[in-house]
This record gives sequence, C-alpha cells and structure tokens, in this order.
Amino acid sequence: MNTAAFYSHGKLLLTGEYLVLDGALALALPVKYGQSLLVQERKAEELQWIAMQENGSWFEALLSLPRLEIIRATDPVIAGNLQKLLLAARSLNMDFPGIGRGLRVVTRLEFRREWGFGSSSTLIANVAGWAEVNPFELHWSVSQGSGYDIACALASGPLLYRAEGHKAVVTPVNFHPAFSESLYFAYLGHKQDSAAGIETFRKKRALQDQYLTDDITGITNAILETRNLPEFSGLINRHEEIIGKLLDRTPIGKTLFKDFPGAIKSLGAWGGDFALIASDVGPEIVKAELNKLGMKTIFTFDELVLRDKSD
Repeated sequence: MNTAAFYSHGKLLLTGEYLVLDGALALALPVKYGQSLLVQERKAEELQWIAMQENGSWFEALLSLPRLEIIRATDPVIAGNLQKLLLAARSLNMDFPGIGRGLRVVTRLEFRREWGFGSSSTLIANVAGWAEVNPFELHWSVSQGSGYDIACALASGPLLYRAEGHKAVVTPVNFHPAFSESLYFAYLGHKQDSAAGIETFRKKRALQDQYLTDDITGITNAILETRNLPEFSGLINRHEEIIGKLLDRTPIGKTLFKDFPGAIKSLGAWGGDFALIASDVGPEIVKAELNKLGMKTIFTFDELVLRDKSD
C-alpha cells in the first residue's frame, strides 16, 4: 500500500503580534512539538479522515471522492473547515487528491489543541506538502493571518518574519539568549481565538499610526541584539505597552501577574494561550509562583523552542 508522510512544527510569536499584519518585523519561534499527517490508500473510494491527539481521536470524517462532499463527521463545523482547506488545495493543484483510489488520512497532534501552538497552521502546511502546492498560497486562500505560523511550520529554528501583502519574507536567525535559563513559557489556561483577535485589531487599526509598526520593528531588532535580562525585560514591557494601547487593553503583567517577580509578555492573540516570563529568581520560585496562579503547564526556553542543529 502506498503511503506518504508529512510533518510540521508548531509556533510561538515572540514579537509583532497584530502589527505583523501591517508589515511590522516579527520574531517567531518554531516549537519542538508539531503535527504529522499520514496518507494511505484504501479500497473504498472515499476519503477517511482521522485526527488524533494524545488521548485518542478528536475528530473523524468521511468525504466523497473526487468531489470532497461531506458524508458524515463527528463535528460539522470542523468538517466544513477541512472541506474548505482541501478544496482550496485542489484549486491550486487540480490533480489533488488524485482519482481512482480511496484514501485514509491520519493526523496526529503532539500538543494539546488549546495551547495555541498551531493545530490549523501545521495542518495547512502538511496538506500543502501532500498537495504539492505553495503553503503560503494555501494559507492565504483560507485565512486572514499574516502567515508567520506557516513559516514556523517549515522552519528548523527561530526566524524573522515580515508580510509584504501576500508575500512572506522569512529570515532564519540564531536566537538563543545568553539568559535563556531565565525565560519561561506558561499556558494561561484557555485558548484564544486568533481569528477573533485579528478582527478586533482590524477594527482598531485605522486609529494606529505607522510609528507603532516602526516601534515594534525596532523592538524586534533590539531583542535580537540584547545580551542581558534587564534590557530584554524592558523591551518586552515596552512591547506590551504599545499593543495594550493599540487594543485599549491592560497588559497581563499589570493584572494577572501584577505581583509576579519578573517581566511578562502576552504571546499571540491577547487573553489566552501562552505568556512569556522573564525572571531571574530561579526555576523553583518561578514555577511555584505560576502554580499559585493556577498555571501548571510551564516550559523553559530550551525545553520548548526549536533550534537549528547547525547553530
């Protein structure tokens, strides 16, 4: 039986959230966790789709071939999104997914969906590989996002990302701060809707000036150059102030983490997913303080961030 396998990495956006949509330079971090996609032939001329995570399948569907009509699914909304993605891939490659054979597709997440590491972006990148189409073209045909997550899906280490219209400018960088042992990532407890966050930003973007985009680009470049934790902490605090004013929201460092011994930065869509913690009080104290806030999922920088082995 013929098979094909694909794999993509998850992501975190360290700088540039929201304003990356307006051309700000962003620093993005692929993570060590990702999603695989395995394609196998089957006798029945239908497309069987099984999405797996650690505790078993979380979504299953059966689609007709070659029309890709939904026959049945455990979740109609997810099935509709999947159908949209597969039809978009076909619009870029009319031979996809082939004719005269049935298919069984099994995807497997290495991270919990609610973490916001990119269950959608890793799927798009994997489907693009399967369909032999440009992953960024496929992304922009189904999403309004900047595309940085697609860049992370394909990367082997940290990168700078800039979206110029529907053109992705990706530059690999060696980002491994000398103070990485003082950097942590904590899951805040609930997944944030990235699409809703983008929509909120689009409604407010008319109020922001180009200088904000330039400021974020400046912070991104400065973070790459910084060699000490106090300077890094000051930069992420400044970043939080800019995005907070843009969204008319108070940064979590002044609310949820107001008594925390360190600097805090939201990651991705504000209000959920992960936060970056920069603190020199030591891992035991950091984790104990985060546990007091109800946060149990905590990674160090080196536990989570993917690095190019050639660095």
